[in-house]
Amino acid sequence: MIITSHMVLLNYPRTGSTWARGVLRRLHGVEGRTLAQRLAGTRLGWRGFHELTLPIDRTTTALREGRRSQHGSYRQIPSWAANRPVVSVGRDPLVHLESAYHHGFWRDHPAAPLPEVREALPAFPDLDLPGYVEYLERFALPDVLQGAEPRAAVGVQTAQFLRFFHPQPQETLATLTDEDLDGEALVAALPRVRFLRTERLQQDLARLLAEQGYDPSAVEQAMAQSDRNASARRRVEGPHLAAAQIGRAHV
Repeated sequence: MIITSHMVLLNYPRTGSTWARGVLRRLHGVEGRTLAQRLAGTRLGWRGFHELTLPIDRTTTALREGRRSQHGSYRQIPSWAANRPVVSVGRDPLVHLESAYHHGFWRDHPAAPLPEVREALPAFPDLDLPGYVEYLERFALPDVLQGAEPRAAVGVQTAQFLRFFHPQPQETLATLTDEDLDGEALVAALPRVRFLRTERLQQDLARLLAEQGYDPSAVEQAMAQSDRNASARRRVEGPHLAAAQIGRAHV
């Protein structure tokens, strides 16, 4: 999570938000500084820039292992920044799923004890795409639900989205119905978030930063110097992300 004088940037995983975060770090002169300098700058609000590394509270395994990351959720926005506009990055769900598959974090951090996963999926972690989708449904979804038992046919990406952006995700997931997903109340309960789009992230971010008064030439330079966190491509067996393969795991 990054908080500037103008906004809160929530870094939704596998959308390009890490690149956007790098652009802001360069604009505020944080990139290239020592860890001590960065921590001091964060505590002091150095140049109106706060970069927060927070506990991951979105899965049972992350909570149990005490993981922390820059991917702070909406509920973790500190009270002193609660009135600032919230920005994040959105991505097509199927492409988002493919990116997570290729990124491969799940291979080294299974969502259940390894013997249990391998009993159900003996090839783990060498899964093809359909095998990965089965892994998501069997293990990742319960890990995200954290004991909640929704009455809706909810998939892992919907559960992840609600964990990240809903002010009361546990209560919502525990009572979620298909009617909730089809109706307007669930959307109305979500906070106002400005979503940049992954497929046009450079243009959307440049427009946002121009609105906030950043120098366009400095923005252009920061964008050129920031590395993209792209996933290494792996061979995918079968049709490319056919909807029939993905099943309910993408929604």
